[in-house]
Amino acid sequence: MKEKKKMSLAMQIFIALVLAIIAGLLMQNYADFATNYIKPFGTIFLNLIKFIVCPIVLFSIMCGIISSDWLAVICSRECSRWLQPRICPMRLQRQPPLWIRW
Repeated sequence: MKEKKKMSLAMQIFIALVLAIIAGLLMQNYADFATNYIKPFGTIFLNLIKFIVCPIVLFSIMCGIISSDWLAVICSRECSRWLQPRICPMRLQRQPPLWIRW
């Protein structure tokens, strides 16, 4: 039995690009369909990309800095100074509790 030769990834991307251009040209007359039904999927996709990429970049930079020996103490101290007001902002206000104020 003969094995089917798989198409290369570059060829698959090129075919998808050509099909997307053709679909875009055909959909020019139906702009309301594209804005009502297709645009929300693009917005959701971009928001998910932002949701995934930003933490990965932040933590990869932090791990790269922390992995160096002489910067480990400085970075952990500075990261805790940066994260502390964002995680527990009520503690930094230094106000007495409500039951003490009369």
